Amino acid sequence: GVISGVLANGSWSRKDPVSGGVASSADARPRAVVDKEAQREEALGTVLSELLYGAEDLQGYAAVGAALERLDSTAMARLLDRLRFAPEDSHFLVALVMEKWIARDPEAANAWMQTRLAALAQDGPLAWPFANGLEAKLVSLWVKGDPERAIDYARRKPHTGLALHLLRSALGAMRVDERQKVATAAAFPVSNARTVILAELHINWGRRDAAAAWESVNRMVEGGARKGVMGEILVAWAGQNPGAALDQYAKSGISNRSVLAQVLATSMRKDAERTLQWIAKLGPEEIAYCGSKLVEVWVSTDPVAALEWALANGVPLFQ
Repeated sequence: GVISGVLANGSWSRKDPVSGGVASSADARPRAVVDKEAQREEALGTVLSELLYGAEDLQGYAAVGAALERLDSTAMARLLDRLRFAPEDSHFLVALVMEKWIARDPEAANAWMQTRLAALAQDGPLAWPFANGLEAKLVSLWVKGDPERAIDYARRKPHTGLALHLLRSALGAMRVDERQKVATAAAFPVSNARTVILAELHINWGRRDAAAAWESVNRMVEGGARKGVMGEILVAWAGQNPGAALDQYAKSGISNRSVLAQVLATSMRKDAERTLQWIAKLGPEEIAYCGSKLVEVWVSTDPVAALEWALANGVPLFQ
């Protein structure tokens, strides 16, 4: 948008690393070197000030963009080190700074990110504490630049919360179909990250092609997560092909009234006649439980028939 364009305009310099600060009057270096480093320090201060306290209009964004052009990669690293603790309303601007740096000097940006990843990986198997914060935004930008590199890093630390974030972000950035994404996740070391991602992939896949996701889930998703994923796919399948979803529920061995009720309610919207034929085969307790969900859907299209059916089958109308 306009802000990105303002920040992106201009040339980019990667020459001459930034010194630790402005030289004192006793500095013996050439005057031109001292002046240049003083200008860089001034530019760094301008960016920090505008990002944290200003940059509320195009003039402010322009000042940030101009100052960024005077920062080499050493200065950019120092800038991002300080901005990691920026207030939340500045996060999108900090992300733009990172995105610009990655585009201009990917090697330097990657080197800086490696130190951050090493620190973030220390959280162990617990959920990544920064999943919705600035750290996540910066890591996601790094992942987007090279998803395969991110997956390779995650493989080296598979039991961390960071690995889950890296794998999820990398697969989201890859321009491949669901089957290829599942294959990539399946090749990941056995871990919580692998289990979670395989479950998510199959659920999302099921929303587009439930039959294909169903065929894959039995081979790829293991343990207790499988039945939960199967239930999600069946509900999605009922909206695509009610008959197939109901048949597969009967064959699956899943005994979950909540899933069955959702499948029937979804099927009712697509094929009321087939759904009623199927529910007639259920026992009284299952009809009572699932019927109320079905009636909630049915009353929107044929309230009289829905109420008559509920009364005839002992289905409670209010639960």
